[in-house]
Amino acid sequence: MKQPPDDLAPPQRLALAYAPKRVRAAWGLVLRFDTRFAGIVGATSEPLIGQMKLAWWRDAIGTAPAMRPKGEPLLSELSALGDPVLDRTVAALADVWEALVVAEIWAVPLVQSFSEERGATVFGAYAKLCGMPGFPVPLAEQWAVDDLRQRFGVRVPKYGGKIAVVPKNRRFRPLTILAMSVRNISGPRLIWHALTGR
Repeated sequence: MKQPPDDLAPPQRLALAYAPKRVRAAWGLVLRFDTRFAGIVGATSEPLIGQMKLAWWRDAIGTAPAMRPKGEPLLSELSALGDPVLDRTVAALADVWEALVVAEIWAVPLVQSFSEERGATVFGAYAKLCGMPGFPVPLAEQWAVDDLRQRFGVRVPKYGGKIAVVPKNRRFRPLTILAMSVRNISGPRLIWHALTGR
């Protein structure tokens, strides 16, 4: 992947640019599926329709690569990578987002559970792809809920107190860029963080 995919927001593209070259295609795909599923939730007014759309994705991802529907770039790229672990990761993301589709009210317990699972899936995928033993769990969960709040505003209840610590270790930089990008900081400040870790 020579250029970050243009269906990602600029902060996600920046995070991807700081990821090791060997993991960019796979982790970028995780981010893109996450964005696609968030879009389905955002566009859904009838829960059943949203469920059906996410079920279509889950079924397509779970199908053998040669049998997947043609003409969908994300599925084509997933098939080209040919990684069953990656297949399971993006299918799990569909499940995570489905929990929001079926809920009439996004209560605190639901959002907490969502943030734990989404954070573990997206940040955990990066750690696994890089061969790291773990990832900053509190930061992953806070990113997941802060990003959700940016996307859906008042639908997301406020809870929690402490702001998660941002590790300065360079190997976590793509993850900290994501986390910082949803903390209402300016573009130059985010770039400064990407460059320095501060």
